Amino acid sequence: MDTKSLLKNAAPIEGGLSNRTFRLPEGRILRLKEESDPLFYSPHEEALSLREAEAAGISPTVIEFEEKGNLLMEEAKATRAFCLENDKGRIPEIASLIKELHCLTPQKGEFDAKRRLISYGDGKPSESNLVLLEGYEKATASLPLVFSHNDFVPGNLLVGESRIWLIDFEFAGANHPYFDIASFLSEGEPALRLLKDEFLGLVLEKVPSQEEKDLLTLTTAFEDLLWSTWARWRYRTTRKEAFLSIAEEKERFLRSEENDWRLALRRLG
Repeated sequence: MDTKSLLKNAAPIEGGLSNRTFRLPEGRILRLKEESDPLFYSPHEEALSLREAEAAGISPTVIEFEEKGNLLMEEAKATRAFCLENDKGRIPEIASLIKELHCLTPQKGEFDAKRRLISYGDGKPSESNLVLLEGYEKATASLPLVFSHNDFVPGNLLVGESRIWLIDFEFAGANHPYFDIASFLSEGEPALRLLKDEFLGLVLEKVPSQEEKDLLTLTTAFEDLLWSTWARWRYRTTRKEAFLSIAEEKERFLRSEENDWRLALRRLG
């Protein structure tokens, strides 16, 4: 891929913390991969996941994928990333997209959340964080592993008139189903957290049991811990204020929702 030539007619697309993205003529998108997670990122494995999602019609068509992770793909027929204010009525479509995604065959090994948490951290976890980590591991150990995006956030959901597309499969790997559900509810607008029971019911296609709601509560708290630790690590390595803001927001949620996840942990045993 001749990225130098492609960039001559490229228009930068704002947003994104780990990549640079450009709109090209003839309805194409160029993503230039920046080193963001060298211990865990594999371009080869991302390409496999992308191809699986593309074949299922979940993500746009991949034109070319380089070994270093640069990506050329067709532009999704979409106008914007998901926004709750504009797209609340399309939440059932997102629940269907998660179910569709989880029916695919995982193209990578297991998403090792504990190993990631330890790697991103810079010291001994607090007592509260250890309780959360150990409780999360125990509660989710017997759940089935499915094809998971693991970064199923509103910014990676492109809304078009006829469908919603999913992009950026850098974190994709086998994981339990609640991880993507919690990602959508907790990694974007705070108001999405208020819809957790409703959204879980849409994905499960039934009224959630108390155990199912507790698993989502616990997974949400663990993701707040994981991604706040990741964001602080990224801030230390890049000094980008956006990462510090992410970490601080998630740490506030961890504190404010501690009673909720501890109660869920007790009920799950």
